[in-house]
Amino acid sequence: MTGEAGIGKSRLIAEFAAAERAAGMVVVVGHGVDLTGGHLPFATLSESLRDALRQLGVEDLGRLAPEACRTLGSLVPELSAPSELRRHAERADLTPAPDRVAVLGAAIHLLEAMAARRPVCWVVEDVQWVDPQTLDLLRVMGPAAESRPLVLVTSFRTPVLEPEAAAVLSDLVSRANAHPVRLVRLDEASARRQLRRVVGAELDPAVEDRILSLGEGLPLFVEHLAHEARVGTSSLPESLGAIVDGRLRRLGSRVTAMLEAAAVADGPVATTDLTRVVQAQAAEVDQAVDDAVTARVLEPTEAGRLRFVHALVKELVASRLPPTRRRRLERAWAETLEAASPADLATVVAVAHHRIAAGDAEEALGGFARAARLAARGGDSRLETSCLLRVHELWGAVRDPEAACGMGMVDLIYHLCVAAVAAEQREAVAQVVAAECEGPHLELDAITRLWLTMRLEQLEGRPPGTVGSLRSGEQTTRERATLLLEAPQGLVAMDALQLAGREARRFDGALAARLHRRGWEMARKVGGARARLRSEVFVGFDHLARVEPLAEARRLMSLEDEFAELPLADWSIVLESVVVGLVDAGCYEEATVQAEAALRRLQDPALSPRRYAGIALGLASARVELGDWAEAERWLEVVESSYAPARAEAAGLRLRIAVRRGSQPELPSYLDRVAPDLDRELDFVGQGHGLADLVAAFYAVGDVDAARRRLDALSGDPRDWWFAAVWPAVNAAARFEVAAQARTTDAVGARLVTRLDALCARFEWVAPAADAFRSEQAALLARSRGTDTVEDWVRAVEAWAGIGRSWDEAVCRVRLAETCSLAGDRDRSVDELRHAHAIACRLGAGPLEREVQVLGRSWGVSLPTVGRTEPRSTLTPLTPLTARERQVLELVADGSTNDDVARILVISPKTASVHVSRILAKLGAGNRTEAVAIARRSGLLP
Repeated sequence: MTGEAGIGKSRLIAEFAAAERAAGMVVVVGHGVDLTGGHLPFATLSESLRDALRQLGVEDLGRLAPEACRTLGSLVPELSAPSELRRHAERADLTPAPDRVAVLGAAIHLLEAMAARRPVCWVVEDVQWVDPQTLDLLRVMGPAAESRPLVLVTSFRTPVLEPEAAAVLSDLVSRANAHPVRLVRLDEASARRQLRRVVGAELDPAVEDRILSLGEGLPLFVEHLAHEARVGTSSLPESLGAIVDGRLRRLGSRVTAMLEAAAVADGPVATTDLTRVVQAQAAEVDQAVDDAVTARVLEPTEAGRLRFVHALVKELVASRLPPTRRRRLERAWAETLEAASPADLATVVAVAHHRIAAGDAEEALGGFARAARLAARGGDSRLETSCLLRVHELWGAVRDPEAACGMGMVDLIYHLCVAAVAAEQREAVAQVVAAECEGPHLELDAITRLWLTMRLEQLEGRPPGTVGSLRSGEQTTRERATLLLEAPQGLVAMDALQLAGREARRFDGALAARLHRRGWEMARKVGGARARLRSEVFVGFDHLARVEPLAEARRLMSLEDEFAELPLADWSIVLESVVVGLVDAGCYEEATVQAEAALRRLQDPALSPRRYAGIALGLASARVELGDWAEAERWLEVVESSYAPARAEAAGLRLRIAVRRGSQPELPSYLDRVAPDLDRELDFVGQGHGLADLVAAFYAVGDVDAARRRLDALSGDPRDWWFAAVWPAVNAAARFEVAAQARTTDAVGARLVTRLDALCARFEWVAPAADAFRSEQAALLARSRGTDTVEDWVRAVEAWAGIGRSWDEAVCRVRLAETCSLAGDRDRSVDELRHAHAIACRLGAGPLEREVQVLGRSWGVSLPTVGRTEPRSTLTPLTPLTARERQVLELVADGSTNDDVARILVISPKTASVHVSRILAKLGAGNRTEAVAIARRSGLLP
């Protein structure tokens, strides 16, 4: 719902909510808080949770979603278990910082659990003032409302100037089942009807006409003018401001003082807090509140707090405050809030904002620094960035800023850069770092100046080195590495070493490993938990995972207890690295399990786009290799729609699927479109998997020269390379070139095979996937010499089958069939050919299936058609599903587990499991994925 201030959005929503509650719907309401200069974290969500708690009670909510309530207790302590409440009451300093991803995920879970029992309506008013955390939740719940018994009602004051709120509005309006309502000013007839309903009696025609003329169709103004006429005001005010001024004069100084204090507050206020702020007797404040309510300036909320009858009225009261009076009230609110809940994140932020408005720079600086630390503990990088920017802004206004905020400028810049990169908010922080390069607050020795330069390059997305310099990025990085490896221990050197290591991995894996190892050593001594964790990932990524990805994945998984205090947003870098390591090692099923568990913890791409996309890419890669291409494409769609920087890698996986499926004639045009992006991503030392996809695709479309040119780039010491990224490219080339040698003499291809084999001999990769690649490489090399044996190809087939890579297994079975035929073992050759054909048909691997058909015809072997060999062909009638089974099937298709199905349909997990088993039996499917595929082919699912 959109419209200008005073148009009637809140009134219409209130009437809608009352009607829906009467019809049995659960309606929970939250409001955006108009806070000058910032937002209160989780404010709107917290209000909504308290409203749900007031209506349903803690026991009911706890039964619906016990784990979610425990997590949400960091926002609303009443949702916690009684023991947690006692602990918080005894030790306020132990109140946990809300883990942003976990809290928002818990809120999603609670809303869905509520909606599974009764229809739910979540009302969020004044979205233009809503905090970023709740905006993230709105981004998630918009799509969720399309498939669940959930109504999402939002209101925006127009024009919507806040970029994030405008983006949410645009997204909500674009939804298929969205109902945009734009409220406009009333025409004269409608305004007259409104006026007569408000007054409840006939007005003097002249007065009525005067009200309609002044009101200009704005319902709020018309209503307040009607009230003025009803109380007998001698002359009608000509503006809402004049109305407010008149009421304040009539109410007197005691009520006005209370209203001024309320106007400075952050949203609805409690009478007890007002009493402390104005330093009056409770009875006096109660009487003042009654007078203000009677005068239609304040109104009580359902939660028992007080708010202005409209945000415009609050704005007008606040605008009349003299500066000195305003500063006193801001200071009084800061002291009141601080005494009530000193450790709560939202309170710390609110107090800091009040302090800065009061002119208390030292207290404000300390407050924003404390809020930044709490935000970091909760993994809220955006909030941490905004708070640290405030700290930097106030630094020069305080005599001893380090004492006031508990950190030095180096610590401030370090945490600011780390948070800004994680939050994708680089521009403002780049300006800060650029200013610090001039030395206003730091003593710029050589290492500190270099560190600031490197951080600025990262924030601005520039390669290493001075713009316009003739030195290459590699040369610059090597010179920096020489200096940094000799630098004394400290936070600056530690961070600079990690930055240099990330650059060095592009051209020298050994150097990158040395830099990260030295950074890791420093982090263990001078770094906090976040710095230590990042160093663990970096040192493993640039050395251990390159050689032993499975061992590195296991090592990272073992670190969870050591870093248990870190929020999910920080720990997710480990989750992503674990999934990547398992995929590189060839442990695809385990990678799937770990990735799915990690994505469930992260809940939704909107809550942590970068890490969610990285883990989803790992999951998609695992499913590609396991032959589950439809599931892989589903996850690629998620990645492409949620995190633009990952689209190039997603394109590489799509290319891999297209090559194996044989998506002609689309493949050549798609390859032309994505090749430039994938070429830019190529990185043999780092984790660049695009090379194999490009090489295989160019061979597939017949552009052999393009494939060979990219392989020519493989030069240098292969021990520095990311073997899991490079060896698939070598394997794709060897398969094509060796097969080509059997058809024609090609000296270039022969030399390439020899060179690639020499490189492979120097690869130090240790993993199940490495064993499979080595087995096939040995068989291919033997075939290029005419010496391959049945045993060579049996080893290759068994190696691929052992790690679940059916497509590669089938490719090698074809070669095994050929070798058996040459050895005179026709029966086995036919068996292997049919086995390969069955795999190709099951996967939908068109080129491989056609190759097998051609070979079969040349041998006089009859092979079944694709239609007859597809699993559970649609020619076989399916047993009808019940209505409930169809519901379960739809949820399974959406990726729901049995527990998810049970929660959504309000049944037991055992019953959900029975439904799934019956569905598999009726569809003749071996697993859930196959059941979904059969249902889609049969028209049971779209």
